Amino acid sequence: MIQVVLRLRYSYSDTGQVSLILLQSEVRHGGASLNVNATADPSASRLRQRGLVLGMSQYFGEGRRFHFIAEYMRVGNVSGCNVSSRCDDTGAHGYLLALRYILSKRTNFYVNYQKILNDRNYNMDWNGNSMSSAPSGLPVGADPQLVGIGFMHRF
Repeated sequence: MIQVVLRLRYSYSDTGQVSLILLQSEVRHGGASLNVNATADPSASRLRQRGLVLGMSQYFGEGRRFHFIAEYMRVGNVSGCNVSSRCDDTGAHGYLLALRYILSKRTNFYVNYQKILNDRNYNMDWNGNSMSSAPSGLPVGADPQLVGIGFMHRF
């Protein structure tokens, strides 16, 4: 279960803002599902992990047609392993850079780049539209990256 512990946002102008989100993830009676150190610690009764996301959003250009987004994410080591070494090097950090060109109120063109840098015994990856550390076939310690280019229209 992922829980938002704190969410702050500060608008420094009418076109930009910064944000901070503190998160906590917890798994009870099923330590293997976190996929820590490839095999996890199935004997663990409660695994916990904390993280944060720092974000920045800025509109600019004539008519505010450009929208720049930057984020940094960090999750710390998992805690609660019965065998403490299984929780070592189980964190990750990553970032996102994105730029949108706004064509109309409902239509935009975008490009983005995302990268996750996993610690030696962790395998955070994208899962659908979110990030997950659930088993995905990604080897532990791998550093996935994603490039997106697209056209979006909201109906």
